[in-house]
Amino acid sequence: MDFTSPQVVGKRMAEQAAQVGVDVNYDPLAGTWTHPLLPDAPGGARSGTVIGFDHNFVVRGAGVAAGHLSLVGDVSCQRSGRRLTIHSSAPGVQLYTANYVDRVPGKGDALYGQHHGLCLETQHFPSSIGADPSTSFGKGACPILSPGSVYSHQV
Repeated sequence: MDFTSPQVVGKRMAEQAAQVGVDVNYDPLAGTWTHPLLPDAPGGARSGTVIGFDHNFVVRGAGVAAGHLSLVGDVSCQRSGRRLTIHSSAPGVQLYTANYVDRVPGKGDALYGQHHGLCLETQHFPSSIGADPSTSFGKGACPILSPGSVYSHQV
């Protein structure tokens, strides 16, 4: 799960799936990968082994100085030529690869499915509220807000 250098997200998902014993086929020329469909659970959600990312990553250099924005992500699509570069003052970023998206209507009658997109969500570390602030994990501990307080970070 090292994304400190350019990586093909679909290929990394296939590698991750193989680590947990899920058989997937990745086509690097098409940039697509397939796997056996997971059975549908009540409400249309998928059940069984989750394939894809829904992980928080530590942002290098975050919080070094007030107002400092660190590079969080640089995502590009070779086929469309689109590119997204994100900088933030938050110490973490959640990478989510649309693991549970199934037949969501989109623009121009498109139907979006599993892994048809990704999100980079800048944030503090999940479950860090009780972390020891002297540890690396605790240095990005969640801020505790009192009633009437305002939280903000820059993106």
